[in-house]
Amino acid sequence: MRLKLSTVGRARHPDAVVPINLVSESSQALNLPIYLKCRLTGMMEFSQPMTAIEVADANEPVTVKIPFFMTPPVQQRNLFATMQPELLPCQIVKSDVHDNAWDIAITLSPSQIPDRGLSFVIKLADDVTGREIETHCSLTKRLDLRLSPRTMRFSREDDSKQFVANCLLQAAVDLEEGKSPAKKSAEKQLPKPSISVSMGTKPLKTSIVPISDSSWRIKVFIDSDTLAVATENNRQLDWIVIVGDIKQPFKSPISVLRASLMDEDLDNRNAEASSLFDAYIGNLESIKDFDVAYRVDSFVTCEGTAETFNEVVYVRHMVNDGIGFKLFFREAEREMTAENGEAKKGFQLSAGLQYDGLVCTRQFPEGRNCLPRSNDTDAQFVLAMAPTDYRLIGVARFPYSSGVPEAVIKARLNSYRTANPAQRLLQASGRGAGTVELKTDDGLIFNEHRFEFDLEHSLIKNWRFKRRWHESSSFDPILVESYQWRRIGGVYVPSKIGGEFREMYRNKDNEIEVKVHHYDVEFKWVSFGERVSDDSDSIKDIDTTYLDSIHESKNLLLFGELDDIARPL
Repeated sequence: MRLKLSTVGRARHPDAVVPINLVSESSQALNLPIYLKCRLTGMMEFSQPMTAIEVADANEPVTVKIPFFMTPPVQQRNLFATMQPELLPCQIVKSDVHDNAWDIAITLSPSQIPDRGLSFVIKLADDVTGREIETHCSLTKRLDLRLSPRTMRFSREDDSKQFVANCLLQAAVDLEEGKSPAKKSAEKQLPKPSISVSMGTKPLKTSIVPISDSSWRIKVFIDSDTLAVATENNRQLDWIVIVGDIKQPFKSPISVLRASLMDEDLDNRNAEASSLFDAYIGNLESIKDFDVAYRVDSFVTCEGTAETFNEVVYVRHMVNDGIGFKLFFREAEREMTAENGEAKKGFQLSAGLQYDGLVCTRQFPEGRNCLPRSNDTDAQFVLAMAPTDYRLIGVARFPYSSGVPEAVIKARLNSYRTANPAQRLLQASGRGAGTVELKTDDGLIFNEHRFEFDLEHSLIKNWRFKRRWHESSSFDPILVESYQWRRIGGVYVPSKIGGEFREMYRNKDNEIEVKVHHYDVEFKWVSFGERVSDDSDSIKDIDTTYLDSIHESKNLLLFGELDDIARPL
C-alpha cells in the first residue's frame, strides 16, 4: 500500500497523526484502524498567529517567551529575530517544552509597559532560505482593576441640568484549573466596589450595577454648573476604587457630548482606541447565562451570473455556566436557483447538548451521537456544534464560531484592547460619534478597518473593512456590518445586525468571480443572567435522550411567539 499525504500550508506543530480505516467487505472480518504518526521537515512557524502575554506589575525585570517550532534542515544558527517597532532586543533560546520547540525571549522591566499595554510584531528570518515569518504580540500589565474607556464622556440626561457618563470597571480574577463550573462561579463572586470620584475638590455621585461576577457598569453624575466652571487644567476626574482588598487610583480626562463644544483634543489616540475596545469587549464578555433566539435572513448573488441562494436560519442558544449546561438548536431552510432557472430546496435541523460531563448532538432525521466523556466538554461542544461566539460581534463577521483554541480567541481580543500604533481614534465629535481606524500590512495585503463608535455607551455601530493587494492601486470592499443595541440591566446586547460580505473565489474555468452575501439578523433575548441549579424543574429531566424529539426541538424555534426582555438603551 502506498500513501501520499498532503500537509496544510502553515502547520502550527511539527507532529501530526493521520487516521486510516481499512474497511472489510466481509462480515467475518473486522475493520482495521491504522494511525500514522509523522513529523514535518523543514518547518519554521510560530505556534500561534497572535500571542497575548500578561506581566505582573513588579519592580524586577521579567523575561517573556514567544514559542515557535523548527525542524531540520532549518538550523538555529541561521535564524534572526527582531521586534517591530525595534523597542527591545530578542534572543532565540531552546524551549524545555518540546524537542523541536524554541522561544524568542525578551527581557524588560514592567515599567516599560504603558498602562494600556504594548503591541508589536516579532519577525523571524532564515538567512539561508530567505524565508520570514511573523506573529503579532500584545504585552500588558496584570492590573487588578481596569476602568474603560479612558475618557469619561458626559451627555445630558433628558432636559435636566444633570450630565452622566458611562464606564466599565473590570477586575482580574485568577482561578485554579480543574474546578467545577459551580465552584468557579462561587469563587469569582467579588464584593461590591467602593468608589470615590471627584472633580478637583468636589465629590461626584455614582451608581454601580453588576453585569458579571467581576465587572460593573459605573455611571458618574455631574451638574451643569460644576461642568461649566471646570478649567482646562482641571478637566479630569480623580478616582479611588476599592474592591475587597484591592485599592487602585485612576485619572480620567472628560469631555461633553451633544453640547456646543469643539471636538475632543485627543492627546493619545492609540490609548483612546484601545480603551473603547476594552469597554466594548468587556461588555460582550458579560453576556453569560442566557437564553437567546435569533433569525437570519440571507441571500447570496453571484456577480455575472443568474445564480442565487436564499436561506432563513432560526437559532435557539441557551447557556448556564453555573452547572455547565448548553443547548444549541439550528434550523435552516434553503432555496437555490441555478443559472438555468432550476430551483432546489433544502432543510436541515441540528441540535447539541452539553450537560453532566457529556456532549450529545442530533442531526434530524439522520441520528444521534454521544461523544465520549472529556475533560474539556466546552471544546467538544464548540467543535461539534459551532455555536455563536458573541464576544466577537463587531470584530468578526456574524455569526462567528471557530474551533480554534480559547487562547487564540483571547489573544485576538487582547490585540484590540492593547494600545497599538496601527489602531487610533481618528475623531470624537460633540455629536457622540467616534471613528477608530485600524490598518495592518502583512507584506502582501494592506487591510483597513473603520469602526464607528457610539461614544456615550462605548458600542460599535458600524464596521467597514476593505483591502488592497500591494500590486494594486485600489481597495476592494470586503465587509460592511451595522449594529443596533438594547439593554438588559447594565449589559448591552445586540438587537439587530445587518451586513454585506463580498467573497472572491475561482470558478470551474479558474476565473475569479465574486459572491455577495447579504444578511439581516434579529435577536430576542428570552432570559438573561439567571443561574439555575441541577435540581431545577427546567433541568432535572434532561438526559441523553433529550434531543430525540424533533417536535420538542422545533418548539424552541417558534421565533414569532417569543418575548424579548431587552429594552432600549
